[in-house]
Amino acid sequence: MLLTFIADRKTQHAVGIFNMVFVFILFSFFMINDGTAEYYAAFPTLTILLMFFALATFVFFINHAVKWMQVPNLTFNMKNESEKQILTTLVEDLEPYRTQEPKKEEMELNEDEGTILYAKDSGFIQVIDFKSLFQYAEKKGLIIRLEKRIGEFVLKDIPLLTYWKREDCDVNEAFICSKLFVGRKQTEVQDIEFGVNKLKEIAIKSIGNDDPNTVKNAILQLSDLLLSISEITHFTPYLTDQEGNLRLIINEETFDYYLYSSFSHISIYAKEDPVITNDILHAVSLLASSTSTANHKSVWMFAMMVARGYQAPFAFAYHEKDFYTHLEKISHMTRNYEGYTQLEKELKERLNNPTFA
Repeated sequence: MLLTFIADRKTQHAVGIFNMVFVFILFSFFMINDGTAEYYAAFPTLTILLMFFALATFVFFINHAVKWMQVPNLTFNMKNESEKQILTTLVEDLEPYRTQEPKKEEMELNEDEGTILYAKDSGFIQVIDFKSLFQYAEKKGLIIRLEKRIGEFVLKDIPLLTYWKREDCDVNEAFICSKLFVGRKQTEVQDIEFGVNKLKEIAIKSIGNDDPNTVKNAILQLSDLLLSISEITHFTPYLTDQEGNLRLIINEETFDYYLYSSFSHISIYAKEDPVITNDILHAVSLLASSTSTANHKSVWMFAMMVARGYQAPFAFAYHEKDFYTHLEKISHMTRNYEGYTQLEKELKERLNNPTFA
């Protein structure tokens, strides 16, 4: 949260103005003396004007900080930052080269013929220069397969990637390894999951602090981020050149992966809270109505797991009604009518059983 606040453009402008005024006033002390003050009025006048400007900026900064820290603005800004940093980068670097079905003969790679390159240091994979890797593979006629995904922690001497040569040529392995940047911490420059985890952690910590409003806002922003990911990213690991030749294979990521990464941990903490469980089901129902039909099966399966994971009996009929209403909406949107009927019967037998408690 603090990193995102410091990275905000308005925050940086305010800090920059404070530094500028401080340096100018300090500079003025050395420039002005009794002799120059009698002839030049620009420095004193400008110093006073800048001082008032700095005071106005300080008032603006306080107002900006208060608004930024409000729950709806906080979660919205973090979601926007993730979309800006992640989705734009991935669209430019990966999407133009993705394909669902590369040439069949190129997919049948002999593991014994591949050359493995290992990590030289331990740390998180922060950034991968996909464009340079792709261009080098195209130039040398290589097929490169990344063994780890961005954001994953690697130890020294763990396999990072494997490459295959179709022609007899010299391969600069040091150049290839230099395109994978390993650091001490995760960043969200290309790491989709890191942006998801920021909002997820806010939701989980808010559950522990009995702050349901913050949990709800984080869940809704997570659903919006998931929708953006599903719309922009084509979940295929194969990248080919203009002639259809396979050049780069990345770790396969699916819509299920990000869906479960976003909400499954929250649902575990909310397994005895009907309000937060209903918020999760509401977010899933919004996703079901907005995402493509290809993801409907995943959405319905996840909704069933959230419903079955709920453990406490309903204290109020209103919460129980909301619970089954959300499930029914999801079943209709995903065309799982019979599945809902069976699920409803199963849940009512378990949750309404007096011996449950």
